[in-house]
Amino acid sequence: MSHVLQRLRQQLEDPLLVKTPAGMVPTARALALVEPVAAVLKEVEGLIKRRPRSIRPAAGARLQSPPPITSKPCYCRNWRRASPARRRG
Repeated sequence: MSHVLQRLRQQLEDPLLVKTPAGMVPTARALALVEPVAAVLKEVEGLIKRRPRSIRPAAGARLQSPPPITSKPCYCRNWRRASPARRRG
């Protein structure tokens, strides 16, 4: 946690928390950031929880599955003919 606090202090150029006899006390800048940061976090949480819309194809559109692998041409024969071992032979 202290590493994160150190990075925040550097980024915001503010100590954010100061040590007092009563314990750690937030600075005025830290107190001013509470509400805006809470609002941003709430918005992010809403985005994460939101479910994506389902995909609906246009009227008349048909989804096609890709052709099976066996329907693709085999280039193995051409590779064998072009291999350096075959040419030397």
